[in-house]
Amino acid sequence: MIKKCGAALKEQEMKQAICLLLLICLSMVFTITAPAHSSEARTGKGTKSPDATMQQRLTTSQVRTVEGIIQHVTDDAIQVRGKYYNVLGTPLKNPSGESLKKEFLTIGKKVEIFFQEDRITLILIYDDMAE
Repeated sequence: MIKKCGAALKEQEMKQAICLLLLICLSMVFTITAPAHSSEARTGKGTKSPDATMQQRLTTSQVRTVEGIIQHVTDDAIQVRGKYYNVLGTPLKNPSGESLKKEFLTIGKKVEIFFQEDRITLILIYDDMAE
């Protein structure tokens, strides 16, 4: 009889251990997925979708870019995609953020021209790439 009670007790302990393990696994799943929503739950504030808030802050007339290859260079302008852009007083930088001189604006260089409120704010000049 003692052996039966001992076996029943071990079976009960095994069931409890399995249930505990399942609870731990379930809590880990909640821990991994919950942080994305926790700040909203704690503060009670809803969140706006990133696309909606970005569109409200930046309309196409406010910020835009033109990317292309320099076709022609003059003293104060470059031609990209068939249109001339004045570069006087515009910061010239490489993709690492280092300032560059106007001499880096040469035909065949890839550039990205950043506009804000229809004014050029920055020209990124990319290094030549081997093909």
